[in-house]
Amino acid sequence: MSVRIKKVVIRAFRGIPELELDLDGKSLLLRGENGTGKSSIVDAIEFFFTGKVSHLEGVRGLSLRRHGPHVNSNPKDVNIEITFNPDNISLNRNFTSEPHPPEGFVTYFQATQKGTFILHRSQILEFIMSQPKDRFRAIGSIIGIEPLDNVEIVMMRLRDELRGKVESKENEIVRLIKELSEALGKNITKVKDVLPALNEILEKCKLPSIKSLDEVDKHAEEMLMAVKKTESIDKIKAINEILEITKTPFIPQEIINELEAINKNVKSLLEDKVRVELSIADLLESGRKVIKKEKMDICPLCEQKIDRGRLLSRIEIRLKTLRELSEEASEIRRDSEMIISDMERISDEINSIISKIEIFPELSEEKSKLLDKADLLKDCMKKIESAKDLKREMPIQEANQLKEKIEHLVGSISLKCGQLLDEIGLTEEEKKVLEIVRIIEQARSKAKDISKVDSELQTYQRYYKLAEKIYTAFSDTKKTKIQEIYNTIQEDIERFYSILHPNEPHRNIELKVAL
Repeated sequence: MSVRIKKVVIRAFRGIPELELDLDGKSLLLRGENGTGKSSIVDAIEFFFTGKVSHLEGVRGLSLRRHGPHVNSNPKDVNIEITFNPDNISLNRNFTSEPHPPEGFVTYFQATQKGTFILHRSQILEFIMSQPKDRFRAIGSIIGIEPLDNVEIVMMRLRDELRGKVESKENEIVRLIKELSEALGKNITKVKDVLPALNEILEKCKLPSIKSLDEVDKHAEEMLMAVKKTESIDKIKAINEILEITKTPFIPQEIINELEAINKNVKSLLEDKVRVELSIADLLESGRKVIKKEKMDICPLCEQKIDRGRLLSRIEIRLKTLRELSEEASEIRRDSEMIISDMERISDEINSIISKIEIFPELSEEKSKLLDKADLLKDCMKKIESAKDLKREMPIQEANQLKEKIEHLVGSISLKCGQLLDEIGLTEEEKKVLEIVRIIEQARSKAKDISKVDSELQTYQRYYKLAEKIYTAFSDTKKTKIQEIYNTIQEDIERFYSILHPNEPHRNIELKVAL
């Protein structure tokens, strides 16, 4: 059933005290000077169908109940009545009640809740004048795809973060295998290579072999029992573990280098944002001076009624969307996630040292300083998270300073642990046993970590593949549907432009969405 508007009756709404329009299902062209109420008619129809007036919902957040009634009327006087054909059905909306359409009208009313209700001349011109590569975004403001853009951004962010997790776990496995190979003095490629390499070391030292990595703790305990200073076993074990953890730099220079590389993209996007904001500020300042001086209530550029708040709000939303959908932003999120994973690992190692030096009163000062550095590391991670979301630059200077402070402190802890070990007074033979214990415990720990990280990697790989499929399907479908919508309205857009600008050829209005 084709539904047409027969009559519109507007009472006490916006700039209209009372108006009756007999349309009889036909189109209507409104002409008149600024301030004569043309926009108020459109506002009234939008209010009838949607219960709101979109241009009053800009950054100003104006109250419709306060600014909707005519200046000489009260909210209770407002009423919009529309009569439809066929069947001469009349429906009303005011501030206390809404229309209840019959079943045959429901589809029409539901359609008004989606997309853009009012198509403004500025939106048509933006689309016509935009470059072909930007036309996809321009038509988005016409058909109202902002909610879909927001969904796409969430999907993209999840995909990027999962990809960063995958790459981080892959890098961690490479690092662990390298450290394991260095500890055993032999090239290790798989966890199953660890046990033969360990037994080879034990055999050279004429020590019993190990049947399984699960026996390492028991084997190490038995070897430590050979140390004469049995009352110092716990301290020796703790010192042994601390010395092992502190052998390698906590914050490798590679992390700082990667932060600097990521920050180049962050700075580029932030500078683009600042340039645009400065340009908008310059434009607004010039416009403000002209409008104030000439007491204008229309735009001096396009001669349309000004709604600066709503316009600025839409511009900022579109710019934010474009920045977050850019490939550079995607790369920043992905690489930042890898850095954050590295920082979390470093935090775990610092906490491990803190727990192990509890039994050494001589290291109480170092423990206090280490706790402070752990807090600074958390703060640095928060700043990296913020930079990942393009809210600030990467904390390069803080990370560099933290690296130097942690390395200096860890070096001091390692030196004191070595002195504490010397004070225990181990023989050369006992020191050799201690070194073997350190190697087998390190090998066991690294092998366990590799298995754990590999399991996490497989999980993240599954999640990433699923997220990539969902994101790609959503994005491609969105673009395909936009292309289909445009194909159906292209002739209307060309015709509308020709009516508005009869002496200006529209030329390239074609839209081809790249999939």
